[in-house]
Amino acid sequence: TGGFDLVGLANNHAFDRGSLGYRDTVARLDEVGLAHVGHPSLEGEDPVHRVVLGGVRMALVAHHNRPTELAIDDVRRARRGADVVIVFEHWGVDYAFEPVAFQRHRAGQLARAGAHAIVGSHPHVVHPEAFAGGTLVAYSLGNFVFPAMNEPGTHLGALLELDLLPRGIVGHRYRAVHLDEQGLPRIAEETTELPTLPERPVPRLPLATIGTGSNQ
Repeated sequence: TGGFDLVGLANNHAFDRGSLGYRDTVARLDEVGLAHVGHPSLEGEDPVHRVVLGGVRMALVAHHNRPTELAIDDVRRARRGADVVIVFEHWGVDYAFEPVAFQRHRAGQLARAGAHAIVGSHPHVVHPEAFAGGTLVAYSLGNFVFPAMNEPGTHLGALLELDLLPRGIVGHRYRAVHLDEQGLPRIAEETTELPTLPERPVPRLPLATIGTGSNQ
């Protein structure tokens, strides 16, 4: 399983091959014993996965286009019997360098419902971290493995490391991930307190504004 213990299937490509393709993916994950949390819209699927790690009772929640009321209920339900709740949100705007208002509002709602950390994906670029109350919000960790990405910032990602105790998250750090031309990751050995952010492209001036100044 390449060192992975759990994969989230709540994303906008999960049904690229229809429900049959999704079920085939789930079956193959089950064959190799790789846990997954997927789309609750399918019968029998639960957006909450529970696991005990180092004596810490964790609840991992994965959402994509989950109605807010149901998402809040998921987190409240996950909080019962869990020391730490981590919510994975597949949200945001492709290639945007900042979260949009909807994400900020929803992050606050999920934090108040009991999330200890919220980890986002989908924009393909790393976003700055933030806090909603005492809840860590990593709005987007960018890419990890993704070929053929040519937009600015898409060859950079981040890994988020969390220090967990039964009383909650007591520390966190990031490792930068650099993708090569094939879209394969190269993970930095050193850690940083904040995520390494992509360099933003310099905006181009409209041609109509060039050379319009007058000489007196």
